Amino acid sequence: MLHAGTEVAFPFHPAKHGDRLPLGNVVVDVLHTPGHTPEHVCLLVTDRTRADEPWFVLTGHTLMVGDVGRTELAGDAASGARTLFASLQLLKTLPDHIEVLPGAYSGSVCGRRLSGKPSSTIGFERRYNAAFRIKAEAEFVDFMLQDIPPAPVGAYPVPAAPMGAYPVPPAPVGAYPVPPAPMGAYPVPPGQIGEPFWMHAAALPPVPGAWPYARLF
Repeated sequence: MLHAGTEVAFPFHPAKHGDRLPLGNVVVDVLHTPGHTPEHVCLLVTDRTRADEPWFVLTGHTLMVGDVGRTELAGDAASGARTLFASLQLLKTLPDHIEVLPGAYSGSVCGRRLSGKPSSTIGFERRYNAAFRIKAEAEFVDFMLQDIPPAPVGAYPVPAAPMGAYPVPPAPVGAYPVPPAPMGAYPVPPGQIGEPFWMHAAALPPVPGAWPYARLF
């Protein structure tokens, strides 16, 4: 599942803002939240075995613990910041108890003051996230233009080709065995430190019969 406006070289389930995806006992509401990238989405998740109202939101690189996503990787920083400000207003309508599960944390260059804590709540970020608590668009844009970290290596050439244009050749399961090693011996592949591996799953072509994934970054 990707946002309907995403340009990729492989088939996907197109979703738009407001779509509701039933997944067994779970319901996922799609929120289009451009700013970090034009096609970015957040996923508001309801576990109907617990309640009939949302429990948490997967925010990718729109809202993270301690900061929000940088806005210049897909365009100019000021325009991206204005777009992101509008997207954050949507997240601010969520109740304070909603848990925030972002796509990056401390160590990633997709934010400037990210916490090492992997989750938070809308209410805590509303009070203590310096970017998220800004109420005026002009002030937010000025804030986002300060202290922009260096771009990730290879960030700018990536948009030149549709995602999936360079397919990963198939290999039998187990063809690349991972030798036993102490936990933490291997760095997190293939992105910046601080970004969960699943955030990069969309860089791979779909596997027949596999459960569809969502691009959150």
